[in-house]
Amino acid sequence: MSEETPIRSCVLVFDGMDLVDFVAPLETLNHAYKKDTKTFETLISTVVAAPTEEVMTKQGVAIKRQISWEQAAASLADYDILVAPGSFLVETMAVCNDPDSPFLKMLKDFSALPASTSKTGQRILLSICSGSFFLAAAGLLDGRRTTTHYTMIPQLEELAAKFGKTEISRHIFVDAGLLDSGVRMISSGGLTSGFDATLYTLELVCGEECAAFAADVLEHPCRKSQALF
Repeated sequence: MSEETPIRSCVLVFDGMDLVDFVAPLETLNHAYKKDTKTFETLISTVVAAPTEEVMTKQGVAIKRQISWEQAAASLADYDILVAPGSFLVETMAVCNDPDSPFLKMLKDFSALPASTSKTGQRILLSICSGSFFLAAAGLLDGRRTTTHYTMIPQLEELAAKFGKTEISRHIFVDAGLLDSGVRMISSGGLTSGFDATLYTLELVCGEECAAFAADVLEHPCRKSQALF
């Protein structure tokens, strides 16, 4: 990866999100290390964007933002990876039912961006657990496939049907392929499945060796055999 164009990711957070949905991608992205370095310098820089200075997870853990949603929205083109964590159903649907949600608008705007300026040239929109509900509510799942926590599949089917036809199945993660813009959309199943989906994301943007090393550090081998491509 070029020193001048590092890979950048942004995790969008909100009140009531699930802690593991947030931590799994954040931790995994942080372990994308440069080969043969002793300083463990990461290949990916990640920022946390929130609507307020501090948000509270469903588990009662306070997360402080690095940038505001307004700042994230204004700089979406700077990011190669955009992560949408999920939550419990009530909190998830509250976001989906807000027609003026800046969260949903950012997903939609990111999905329409051209190729990244990093060496990878890729942009990836990654949803964790019920984050796929946000993809549906943003109108991004028509004609696509996705997954979510298995207990929420019936509710996701109901929501997605309002926007078109979506193939929803129970998998560790699902690669929905490229959108018309060239942005790749990946969704994970519940909770710890976010580690697997993010390891797969690392493989796409940093290579198999980088992803394998991150999996080893995490002690969580990517369960690709349970994924859908």
